Amino acid sequence: MNLQAPLLTLTLMAISAAGVTACEKVSTATIARSIEDGDRVEKSWIRTWKDRARFECVASTSGACQVVVFVTECPGAACNTRILRDFALAAGESADILRLPAGFKYCLSHHAKPVAPACTNV
Repeated sequence: MNLQAPLLTLTLMAISAAGVTACEKVSTATIARSIEDGDRVEKSWIRTWKDRARFECVASTSGACQVVVFVTECPGAACNTRILRDFALAAGESADILRLPAGFKYCLSHHAKPVAPACTNV
């Protein structure tokens, strides 16, 4: 019996399934860093996928990173900004937000709370 055809079919199916799964794991990373006058060190990491995000506040001279996650919806001529999450992360903390809608955006600040949508980082 010739097993090459079924084996080839199974191999192609496995590669195809792995490719679909890999697409879901591709992320975009943003690293924010600043040093002013040698005293101020601020650093944060943000990783986003199509439907989720991870925020990490590594260091902040104010003690926290302020985060706002939102979507801007434009039904017709008018646009509305809807805040999905608004929170502060202490330096050294992280937060995962799951099940975000398509087109979500975020703002992160090491000082005052950002005001969406004018603060857009992405």
